[in-house]
Parts: sequence; C-alpha cells; structure tokens
Amino acid sequence: HKGEKKGDGQFEISDDRSVDEILTMLKRSNLQAVMSDSIYVG
Repeated sequence: HKGEKKGDGQFEISDDRSVDEILTMLKRSNLQAVMSDSIYVG
C-alpha cells in the first residue's frame, strides 16, 4: 500500500460519513441496520 487512491469515477474510495449519519439515512429509507462483530457460518 503506497497511499495511492484506486478506483474510478463511478465508485467513491472513501466515505466520510459517521455511523450515526448512515443510521439516520437508513431509518429515513425505512431500512433497519443490522450490526454484528461476527457471523457464524457452520
């Protein structure tokens, strides 16, 4: 990793929004955030 930004104009490399901003956006769209530290696959 040399600190170079990769990607193209279609996709943002960085999202500066906070978790609270994302949660608010989801709630306004009638979506529910599901947060998990791990998912068991067994």
